[in-house]
Amino acid sequence: MSELQAYDTPGTRRSFVAVPAHASAAATELFPVFEAPVAAKIEKVIFRPSAAVTGVDTNTTHLNVIDIGTAGTGTTELGSYDLTSGNDLTKGERKELYAPSTVLSVSQNNLIGLQFEEIGTSIAVPAGIAIVEWSAN
Repeated sequence: MSELQAYDTPGTRRSFVAVPAHASAAATELFPVFEAPVAAKIEKVIFRPSAAVTGVDTNTTHLNVIDIGTAGTGTTELGSYDLTSGNDLTKGERKELYAPSTVLSVSQNNLIGLQFEEIGTSIAVPAGIAIVEWSAN
């Protein structure tokens, strides 16, 4: 039984967090979007933008899922979506940034972040919602 009995019931849960917009020409930004309340398996990380974005090959932005760890200093990239030519975002779509065949197990208090990586001078990415699908270990 876990420390928090509410998580003893098996199954996938979803956590939602609002993510602010990333401005064009902004430096790389990292936003924590999930803290594991118990030891957990990270099954998916999804981004739903509030507006459309057209990808370009230079001066673009990469959306990266980062395992920040319990200390908040981790840098392991788990998944990404590069907004290059042909890779666009549609308003409201569920863009899976991380959906592995073998899920990541994390300890309680582990942080997962959404990073907007500046490539060149980057492009703007609208605010949106990050959704983390997870289950208790």
